[in-house]
Amino acid sequence: MLSKDFGAIMMCRVSSDGTAGQLVFLCNSFKSCLNIRRRISADPSYLQKAVRFAPGGSQFYTVRSKTSPVPSPKAGPKVVFQQHLDNSLSFAQNWDTYVTGFGDLSGNYWMGLEQLSAMTKDRSCSLTFEGIKVQGSLMRATFKGFQVRGANESYRLMLGDQEPGGDLYSNVAGYHNGSKFSTYNNDNDKNSGSSCSKSQGQNAGWWFRSCIT
Repeated sequence: MLSKDFGAIMMCRVSSDGTAGQLVFLCNSFKSCLNIRRRISADPSYLQKAVRFAPGGSQFYTVRSKTSPVPSPKAGPKVVFQQHLDNSLSFAQNWDTYVTGFGDLSGNYWMGLEQLSAMTKDRSCSLTFEGIKVQGSLMRATFKGFQVRGANESYRLMLGDQEPGGDLYSNVAGYHNGSKFSTYNNDNDKNSGSSCSKSQGQNAGWWFRSCIT
């Protein structure tokens, strides 16, 4: 479900036989949650109309430019966890903010490490990266075996091989695979001399390894 439907992100767990389920709304504020509750209580069918089901494993997208084309259709639902369109919102955020998420899907956006981990750590997912080079050409690459581990592992990134035809260098998955997430105030990279977030990441968070993003 898109955030524009309710003004919040929704997580859902449904039993295999479809007889039981649980919905969790991740609201930006307590007032937002109350508004959603009133809306659904007044018209329960509104929620039913908004829920969609799709087969297969999820594909996760990190999108870098508003000029990128719409991702090519593949089996399974597609979830955007990062979107960086312009500089209207800074990605120089602290650890807690990266854990909970910030921004909005209509613009610059980061889903949040906790939710991303909950959605991927026990599943087989793929990751698609899209970006625009300085000269304007599109870069796209899809990776197998995408997972983000839990908080006890500092949201470690697990990344499989790049699928054929990708635009990123061939060993990017091997380089980043196993890296812990770092921010300027929680340094988990392997560089002993300094924080990669501070020295090369402009205080943004990422799965830095040794100060090469």
